[in-house]
Amino acid sequence: MQAGKGTVSRRALRALVFTALVTAAVGPASATEVQNEADPGGTAEPRGTIISIVFEGNERTKEAVLRRAVDPEPGTRYDETVAKEIENDLKRLGLFSDIEVVPHDLPDGVEVVVTVEERWTLVPIPFFQTTSSGVSGGLFVFESNLFGYNKQLIAGGSYGSEGFAGLLIYNDTAVLGSDWLFSSSFNVGRSTVETADPAYEDPWRFTGDSLSTGGSIGYRLSEAVSVRAGVDYEYWELLESDLPETVAESGGYGFLTYSVAGRLDQTEPQEFFNSGYRVGARVDSTPRESGWGVSGEAHANALVFDAHRFGLATRAAYGDRPVLLKPRLGGGPTQRTLTPGTIADDTFVSQGTSYEAPVLRFSWATITALGFYEGGYIGEPDEVYHGGGGGMRLYLSRVTFPAVGFDVAWNVSNNYPVFRFSLGGRI
Repeated sequence: MQAGKGTVSRRALRALVFTALVTAAVGPASATEVQNEADPGGTAEPRGTIISIVFEGNERTKEAVLRRAVDPEPGTRYDETVAKEIENDLKRLGLFSDIEVVPHDLPDGVEVVVTVEERWTLVPIPFFQTTSSGVSGGLFVFESNLFGYNKQLIAGGSYGSEGFAGLLIYNDTAVLGSDWLFSSSFNVGRSTVETADPAYEDPWRFTGDSLSTGGSIGYRLSEAVSVRAGVDYEYWELLESDLPETVAESGGYGFLTYSVAGRLDQTEPQEFFNSGYRVGARVDSTPRESGWGVSGEAHANALVFDAHRFGLATRAAYGDRPVLLKPRLGGGPTQRTLTPGTIADDTFVSQGTSYEAPVLRFSWATITALGFYEGGYIGEPDEVYHGGGGGMRLYLSRVTFPAVGFDVAWNVSNNYPVFRFSLGGRI
C-alpha cells in the first residue's frame, strides 16, 4: 500500500480500492441442495413449467436486483439444471453467504422458492503503518450494496508524516436497472513518491500535491462481454523533485486522458473463488502530451479438486506516457516479486502460475495456502526478472469484502525479498 516513504500515495490508494471493487472474485457461498418436493411415488425432480419465482431472506437487497440477476423466468421449463443456474446467477452478485433453491409442485406448474442469506456489505477498513521515516494511518469504508441496489460506494482517507490522501469512488453495474455501466472517482492528496529502475538503481523521487477525477460509461453487450469509454483528469503541483529532464523540477502539470476498454469474462463462481477465464484490453491517449498506451491481461483458473485452484496469468503493456502518468508496477498476479509502486514503466510483459489450496475451514472463513512463480521483462532495453514465493489467504464468508492475503516473494534476478499485504478480490 506504500509507494512513497512516510505515507500512502494517491496512486497506491486508488490501486487498493479498485482491487477491492466487486468486479472479480466472489466470496464463499454454500452449495445448494435442491430438495425433492415430488410426489411420494418418487420422481427425482419436479417437472413442469415455472409459474413463479419467490425470493425470501433479502432484507436489504431489493427484489428487482435479484430478478434482474436470475436468468430463468416464469414460463421456463423446470429441470435439474435450473436450480444450479439460479444459484450461480445470484453468487455472481457477491452479496449472499448462502443460497437455497427449492422447487414446489403445484397443480398448474412449479413454484421456485429462493432463500438467500445476506452478507454484511458495509465494511470499514482501518490501517496503520510505520516506516523508517514516519507513520501513517487512515480509514476506508466500502459499501457494496448501496441502498440495496448493488451499487458500490467507497470513501476514505489517510494521513501520515509526509502527506495525506483522500478518495471517493462510485460504481454502478446496472444504471437504472439497464445494461449500462457507470463509474466515477475523485482523489486528492500530497505524497512523496520514490521510483527506481527494474534493477533498483538510480532512484529518483518527488513530492507533490495531486488531484484527479474521472469517469467512464460502458455497456454490457452480453453476460460475458462489456465495453467502456472514459475520461480522466490528473493534476500535479510538484513541491520538490529530482525527476528526469522530461519534467521540470517544480510547477503544475495537468493531464487529460481518454480511454477505451473491453472485457470478456467467462468465469463461474466456486466455493470461494472463480474458475474459468477472463481477458481485458485498454487503449488510452493523452493528446496534449503526445502520450499513449495499450495494455491487456488474461487470467485462467481451473478447479483441480476439493477447492484446489491452479492459475495462469499474463499482463502486457506498450506505450509512451508522460513520466507522472506511467503505470506503477508490482503486486498482484505476475508481479508479486516486484516491490509494489516503486518501478514506473509503460512497457512490460509478465507471466505467472499459481496453486492455491484450503488448509483450514470454519463456518465463518476459509484459510488457504498459495504458491506461485512469476517472471517477465520491463522497459527498453529489456530488464528481465523472475522469482517465486508463497502466501496465505483469508476468505470471509459473511462479508462482501472477500479476502485478506499476505505474500512473501523472492526476486531471483536481483536477489531481494518482497513482502506484500493485500485486501480485496484480485489478490
